[in-house]
Amino acid sequence: MPSDLGTTYLGVPFRNPFILASAPPTATGGMVRRGFEAGWGGEVVKTLIHEPERNLPNRFAVIRSGGRITGFENLELLSEQSPDQWYQDIAVIKADFPHCPIIGSIMGSADSPDQWLSLARGCQDAGADLLELNFSCPHGYPERGRGAGIGQSPDYAARITGWLANCKDTTIPIIPKLTSAMADIRHIAEELALAGAHGFCAINTIPSFFGFDLHTLRLGVSQQGECVLDGAGPQAQATRFLEDRGADWGARREVIGRAGLAVGEALEALRTAGVMAGPARLVARFDEYTLNLLIDYPGQALHLAAMPAMDAQALLDLDQDEEAFEAAMATLSGALIRHLADRVETQEQLNRGQLRLSFNH
Repeated sequence: MPSDLGTTYLGVPFRNPFILASAPPTATGGMVRRGFEAGWGGEVVKTLIHEPERNLPNRFAVIRSGGRITGFENLELLSEQSPDQWYQDIAVIKADFPHCPIIGSIMGSADSPDQWLSLARGCQDAGADLLELNFSCPHGYPERGRGAGIGQSPDYAARITGWLANCKDTTIPIIPKLTSAMADIRHIAEELALAGAHGFCAINTIPSFFGFDLHTLRLGVSQQGECVLDGAGPQAQATRFLEDRGADWGARREVIGRAGLAVGEALEALRTAGVMAGPARLVARFDEYTLNLLIDYPGQALHLAAMPAMDAQALLDLDQDEEAFEAAMATLSGALIRHLADRVETQEQLNRGQLRLSFNH
C-alpha cells in the first residue's frame, strides 16, 4: 500500500513535500506542467521581473567526482518571460492541476513598492497559492540593489516585506527567500518575521566560479577526449563519440550536431580525395566557449577549394564527365564543411595531414 506523503505548509496542502525551486527547471509554463506530470508536490516559477531577461547559452556547468555529478552551477538570470505570459501560464496550469500548489516568485527594485505590489497581485489573481520574495539571487542585479543586494540588508528586506504584508489586496502567504551571503540568516529572519513574513525559504546557492582550475589558477577548464576512427562506418563512430563526450561536458546539442555533420563530411571528402592513407584520429577539446576538433591522419593535407558559382542543373550536367563531377563534389564538400564550422584549417606535418574544425559554443 503506497505511503501518504501529503503535508501542509502555511495552510496549503501538498501531495508530497518535494518542491521544484525557482530555477532552470521551472523556466517556462511548459516545464512547470511537466514537473507536475512527473509527480512533484509543488513548484516555484522562475522569478518574475518587469524587464524580462535574455540569458546566455553557456550559462551552466557541473562539478564531477569520479564520473558523478556532485554539484551544479549556473549564472542564469531571472525569467525570460514577461509577467503577463506567466500570469496566463499559471492560470492555465492551475486549472489543469488544481491540487498542485504553484508558488509565485517576484523581484523588484528596493525603492519601488509599485513593482513588488503589481507582481504580487498578478501572481495572486492568476491563481498562485504562495508568494516567494526573491531576496537572494546572486545574479539578480545585486549591484543595483536587487536580489542578494536586498537579502544582505535587513532594512531593505523588512521594508519590502512590510509593503506586501500591509497590503490588503495581498492575501496569500508571503515567503522571503534568504541569501546564504550572510554570516547568520537568523538575524534577518527575525526582522522579516516582525515585518509580516509568513514563512522563509533558505537558499542552498552560494557564489562560485565556473571551471576554476586551482592548479593553474585559470578560469575555463578545458575538457579533452579522442578516438581512433578505424573499421567500417567511421562517420557513425565519430558521431557517437561526439554525442557521448558532448553529453558529459554539457555542450549544446545544436553545436554537437553541426560538429558531427562537419566531421562526417570531412571524412567523406578525405576518402574521395584519396589523401588519407590510414585510420584517422579524432581529438575533441571543449572549454565551454569553443569546441575544437582535430582530424589527424597519415597522408596529405586536404585542400578545400572555394565553391565556384554553379546552379543545380550545371552540377547535374557534369554527370557525363566523371572526373569533372568528382571535382565538383569535392568542392561542394569543402563548401559544406566551411558552412558547418566557424573556422577551418588544413595543414600537413611529417607525412600526416591535419584538418582543424572550430565551433563557437
